[in-house]
Formats: sequence, structure tokens, C-alpha cells
Amino acid sequence: MSTVHLLTEGVPSFLLWLGKTSLMASVVVILILGIKTLLRDRLPVKWQYALWLVLIVRLILPWAPESSFSLYNLFPKATNSSTETMFTGVGDYEITSSSFLTEVEEMNGNNHSTGVTASVENKVAGNTQGEENGVPLQQPLLSSEIPWLYVSVFLVWVLGVSVLAFQLWKVNRKLNRAHIQNGLKEDAQMLQYLKECKESMGIKRAIELKVTDRVDGPALIGVIRPRILLPASMEGTFSAKELKYIFLHELVHYKHKDILVNWVMLFLLVVHWFNPVLWYAYRRMREDQELSCDHKAISYVKDSEVKEYGYTIIKLLTKRSNIPNSHLLVTANFSSDKLQIKRRIMMITKFRRKSLLWSVLGLVVVSAFMLVALTNAKADSKYAGLEKEILEMTKQNASLLDNVDSSIRAAAEESIHEMMRHLGKPLPLIEVETVSETNQVFFKFKGDGTGMNYIWVNADTGNLERAIMSLDIPIERLEPGMVERAEHTLQEKGYESVAEFDVPVHRHIKYDIKGLEHYTGGETLGIQTVFKQGQSTEVIFTNGEVYRISFKLPVNKVSDAKIEAARQALSLLNEDVLQTDVTDVFFSYDNFGVNKSLTLRFGEAGDVFMHPDRNEIQGIRDGSIPVTGTEGYSKPRLSYGDEQFRREFSYLAEQLFHIDLQGYDLSRVTKSPGSFTFKKSGERTVHMGINPYGEIIGVSRDEF
Repeated sequence: MSTVHLLTEGVPSFLLWLGKTSLMASVVVILILGIKTLLRDRLPVKWQYALWLVLIVRLILPWAPESSFSLYNLFPKATNSSTETMFTGVGDYEITSSSFLTEVEEMNGNNHSTGVTASVENKVAGNTQGEENGVPLQQPLLSSEIPWLYVSVFLVWVLGVSVLAFQLWKVNRKLNRAHIQNGLKEDAQMLQYLKECKESMGIKRAIELKVTDRVDGPALIGVIRPRILLPASMEGTFSAKELKYIFLHELVHYKHKDILVNWVMLFLLVVHWFNPVLWYAYRRMREDQELSCDHKAISYVKDSEVKEYGYTIIKLLTKRSNIPNSHLLVTANFSSDKLQIKRRIMMITKFRRKSLLWSVLGLVVVSAFMLVALTNAKADSKYAGLEKEILEMTKQNASLLDNVDSSIRAAAEESIHEMMRHLGKPLPLIEVETVSETNQVFFKFKGDGTGMNYIWVNADTGNLERAIMSLDIPIERLEPGMVERAEHTLQEKGYESVAEFDVPVHRHIKYDIKGLEHYTGGETLGIQTVFKQGQSTEVIFTNGEVYRISFKLPVNKVSDAKIEAARQALSLLNEDVLQTDVTDVFFSYDNFGVNKSLTLRFGEAGDVFMHPDRNEIQGIRDGSIPVTGTEGYSKPRLSYGDEQFRREFSYLAEQLFHIDLQGYDLSRVTKSPGSFTFKKSGERTVHMGINPYGEIIGVSRDEF
């Protein structure tokens, strides 16, 4: 995998995963705190501690099953608010509400300058610059395409991880070296007390006892080689019984594997060092760890000795001082926090040996919590048999898939499966070809004639790099609720009829590892689902969210003033419109309000695109002349020079848009049909299209 690929794909993907994981863990923390506040003393302390272990598992899990009970179902899915303008089908044409030609489409020479666009499939892949035999060639990746913002954030994250990891290593190394280099001779009587406590708890493993003047309180350290550290100051100040209580406490930490838990949690904190919620969770987890340990240790003493155990805790904690960076020590030790001391003493004084009922309650609470916290939100499910169909289709495609290098076949098949899941139906494979120029393997699938179905994967890894897929699919294969949302959106925007969408609906998918700037605002995957009712009503979903709607309006809903303004605008290209009435009116509206448009159709004379609120002309299309020319067309071919064209077009721009093109940069596409584009910083871009005979067939202006 190249460095450029890591920067463009690996870094953003990792940061998005890291942020999502950290956010989900924060939600778990909030829920844990809520449960603890709600139940308080009703939930046994060992089960309160167990809740934090669920948090650790949540952070470690690379994958979690989906469930309807997941707490993440409560949170709305993020919407793609940066989606770019899409083409909307109205009547027998594909029209745009603001411009006939995007910058990229213009440079590629696609036939959009008239407002009559090619099909989505042809627009995306047909006659594209840099294509050879229908297989697009990848262009060299420019340095400007590297996502420097992501890279900068990643470097900051690496710096934070490095600093914190070094500090963690330094603090714990210092503690280990201190008790080795400054260890004192252990008292034989202390060793005997430790042995008795181990026997009472059924611990057979050797656990060393170290006395040192470099710690100010008892602590358990070491996962592979566990050791109990005692401060030298304790000799002569604690009775034999008090020492036994201390040993019981530390041995419970050993039995609970608390050192391992603390190591894992600190490692996770190094990764998520930027999340204050997790640092707070770590502190609360350590508190509950001590309480749980106290509760278990008390179970090994007589009822009459419970208060003595509590007095020992008080005596021990009052002698402790704050240790710098103690939160980074991977030990199990007595906390000296005053609020924590008070909480521990209250728990000890209220100690009751819990009945089976309380244990069952704790188990039920933690089990239920695991169900909601260790599962992901249930994704909108498509056709239930889709996975089975995909596997069966893979078997049918096996003979062609055998042509794929065995080292990447599994990854390539998964790339194909991913696209088929988005599409909603697996397709038969009809061609496999290695494209050496782009280091890709090209797959061609048999669709239903509504568009192309191509997938490109990396020839070295099998990872998905590009895909174009189109298919009509039954409504039952759509995400639940999508039809209802389409109907509701139409009604919300003033649609007066009852929506009865045509079946099947159309789904179009684009994937590009470099991003889809003019399709999804920069995301790599764009899933477009199109609902239609006849030729005039349409609802378009982009990546699961309603993006654009269009429908036919009664002509009498449009004022005479609007109609006359539209007629005068179109007459600049076609004088015949002055004798023509409006035959159809269409309304289109995108979900973000960027492109709101009325399309007034004057029969075969052409269309006028107008903003419904501001009454601005957005574009005009002359329907009386051919777009690409026809055989036997008698008019001579015309050729415009740039300056000549600027003069010819300036009049139209002034009349339609009330702008002076002086100072605008002019660029042009000479393919048939051709186009001219005028750009100026801070101003809206103006487009004009001509057919092969030099006749103007469309004029438009971008929205801001």
C-alpha cells in the first residue's frame, strides 16, 4: 500500500473510526453514571464495578453485532449536508435548476449545456476524459488531493499518544526500579500473615512481599509477577490483625485481575487521550474497583471485625500523601481522595452480606446493560434474503472469478459484495479484465439495461477503488420507511395529489476512493434512490436522506407576471415563444434549499428555469433546434472565436442576469455540443451551450 494511499484513505478512515468509537464510549459512560445514580446502594458494588468492565469491552471490540435494543438506536444518523446539486428528471428531459454544466462536466465535454442531460450513467462514465475503451484511467494523484486537515489532526493525535505513553512508561518504570533498588528486608512475621491470608482465600500462586521506603501506602503491582508493596513506615504502626486486613484487600485485587484491567484501561486512555469523559470514567472505575475490593475483603472476616477493617482503612488513608502522576501508576492501591474515603467508610459501615436476590438483580442489570451497550444500532435492513443471494451469485460467478489472482480474490469478492449490498441485488458477472495502466482489476456485470454496472479494485490488494452501478429494484428491497418518507416530503412541500410511486424504483451507486466532490460533497460513496410517479413527479434520496423532490404544478398556480417574464427571457433565443402558452410547470426543491426552481415549459419552444421566490431567471433552453445536429440539417456550421463569442453572449448575459461579463475569465469545451463558461471570483458562474452549428441551445447561471 503506497504512502499516498495511506494519507488519502487510511488516515481519514482511522480518524473517523477513532472519533466514532470514542463518542460511542462516551455514551456508555453517561449511561453507566445514570444507572449508578438511579440505583445507588440498591445495586451491589461488585456489579457497579462490572459496568465499567463493559465499557472496556466496548472500547476494545473491533466489531459489534447489530440489535434493535442497542442504545445507539436512540441517536439519529448523521446526514450528509454537503451533498452537491443533483440532476432532476422532469417530463421527458433531465433538467437542472441552476446550471446546465458543472465545472467537471464542462471540462469533460458532457452534453449538459442544453438542460437536456444524458442518462446518469453516461454522465458519470461516458466519454470521460482519460478513458480508454470504456475503462477510465486513473490520473496521477496531485499533492492538493491529500487531506492535509486529516493528516494534521492525525499528527496531533500521534504526538499526544507519544507523550502520554512515554509518561506512563516513565512513571511505572520508576516505581519498579524503586522497590527493586531500595527494597528492605521483609519481616518474617509479615510473610507469615501473608501466607495465612492466601490460604484463607485459596490462593496458591507465589506472591512476593516487598518492603520499601519509596511508597507511602500498600499497593499490588505486576501482572505476570505479582508483588505486594508495603511502605517501611508501616512496621511497628499496624497490628497483626490490621496487616491481615491490608493483605486481604490486596489479595482480592489479585483475584479480581485488577492490575490487568488497569493496564488495559490505561492503554485505551493513551489511544483516546483527547476524551475527558473517558479520563473521568477511569477515575470513577478505580473508585468502584476499591469499593468492590473492600466488599469482597470484608466477606473474609467475621461480622464483629467489619468495623475494625474500616478503622484500618481510615488509619491507612490518613497517612497517605498525594503522589505526582499517581493516576498513571498501573497498581491497585488505597485511594486517599477525601470523598472516596467517606464513601468507602459508609459502604463498610452499612455492609450486609447480600442475598441471592441481590446477586440476581445485579446480574440482570449488567446483562441488560451489555445488551444495549455492546451492540450497534440496527441498520436499516434491506431484503432479508440478500446475503444468501449474494453467496449464490458468487458461486455462479466462480468461473470468471477464477481469473482473479488468488492473493486478492477474497478481498475482491468482499468489495463486490459490498457494492451488491448497497445496490440491493447481486448481479451476474460477464467480464473480468486486468487494467495494467491503472493497476486495477475491472469487473463488468449484467444489469437490467437501466445503466452500467462496473467495479474496479486494486490489483495488488483487491480493495474497492471505483464503482458505477445502476438497477431498478423492487420496493421491498429498500430500507424500511423510505417510501413513507418520500410521500411525506412531497406533501410537506405542497404536492396536492396522492403519491403512488412507480414500481420498481431506480438505484444508482457511485464509489470513488478519491472522493465524489460533485456527487456527495467529497464522500467516497454515493447511493442515489429515485422514486418516480409518471414523468412529472420525482423524489431523490442521496445516501439515505431526501435530497431533492420535483413535481408538476397546475399552470394556474403561477402568476401571469412570472409567465410573461419567462416568455420574454426565452424569446431572446426563440422568438416563436411569444405566440406560445405555458404547457407545463414543474417545481423542484432540494433538501437544503440551495436550488429551488420553477421550470416553465412552453411546449416545444423550450424551457425557462426561474427561482420561485426571487423571480430570478436561472436558465433558458431553446427546444426548437437540435442539440447534436441531425442528418440533412441544412444550416452551415459556425465557428466562434473567444472574443467574438464574448461579444455575442454579453448581450444575453446582461438581458437575462443583469450582469456585465467584463472581467470574467472565459473557458470553453470544443466537443459536440460545445460550451462556454464565464467565471469571476466572488460571482456566480455563467454557462452557455452551443450545438455543432454554433447555435445557442441553452444558457444558465449557478446558484451561490
